[in-house]
Amino acid sequence: MASYQHPDTSQYPKGTPISWTEVAAAGYRFAAVKGTEGDYYVNPWATTDLAGAKHAGLDITAYHFAIPNVSGGAAQAQFAVEYSGYATGSRMLPLMLDIEYDPYVKSDHTNECYGLSATKMTAWISGFVTTAVDLTGQYPVIYTTADWWSKCTGGSKAFTADPMWVAAYGFSSPPMPAGWSAYTFWQYTSGGTVPGVPTSGGTDLDAFNPKLVGLIDPGSQASRAWTRIALPVRSLGALAGASLTWTGTGLPPGLRLSAGGVISGTVTGTSAPLLRPPYYVTLTARNPSGATARVTFSWRVNGSCSRSQSSAICPGGT
Repeated sequence: MASYQHPDTSQYPKGTPISWTEVAAAGYRFAAVKGTEGDYYVNPWATTDLAGAKHAGLDITAYHFAIPNVSGGAAQAQFAVEYSGYATGSRMLPLMLDIEYDPYVKSDHTNECYGLSATKMTAWISGFVTTAVDLTGQYPVIYTTADWWSKCTGGSKAFTADPMWVAAYGFSSPPMPAGWSAYTFWQYTSGGTVPGVPTSGGTDLDAFNPKLVGLIDPGSQASRAWTRIALPVRSLGALAGASLTWTGTGLPPGLRLSAGGVISGTVTGTSAPLLRPPYYVTLTARNPSGATARVTFSWRVNGSCSRSQSSAICPGGT
């Protein structure tokens, strides 16, 4: 979704809002919202759309439209994380890097690769990815086409840790950029009509690869001792109907991971120091095809001490 999908009307002179409840009711499960471009543009609807889609029950991501000939990859990753509306946590997919044909060739007088050689383009992408990982803890999704990737990176295979969101229209199976054997997401048309989106016939439609897991990071957690917990860990694969097998390590005492991917139980007290470091939880999910995904996040327990201690001695005690 981008700002052009909020056309001005007599009723909404500053742009028509998207009805995300209608989008969700129509069966859509995730949405990508344009957040930033280059080092100069912030979509004024990004924050509203991300919040609205998330509130309606969709999984979301913000995407950054790369303009590699105006500044470095690291600088644009910093700009994207700061201004796109991206934030780690529940229902948030990794940040997306949209890197494709230069739409400004007539004004910047370069070419579809922004005037960069394959070596320089690969270095630019590396700078973006490295900085995005440092800032978000997750590899960003790369959105591109097989043709652009071949022409502008020389078919680089250096970024296979990044999920691939491939754009390919008119195919029964999309051609893949070099280095990726399978897509995570496939944009199969740009001419979709979606209930709740004002621009009829102008919406990108995408599919998640049902052979993959698509585990979604639940984000850092914090809870008080003796609190009951019920935290479902989401997966795009499960949303698409796949039956997943779950394993987990590092859970705080008293919590368990169910066969359905729900962390539940009561966080128990311990005799550990009150300001102890957080637990680091690692969850792994496997689908029937054998594909796996893993996510690690922190879980801090406040007031982790004996239940019998008074609240004056032990915050969170009884």
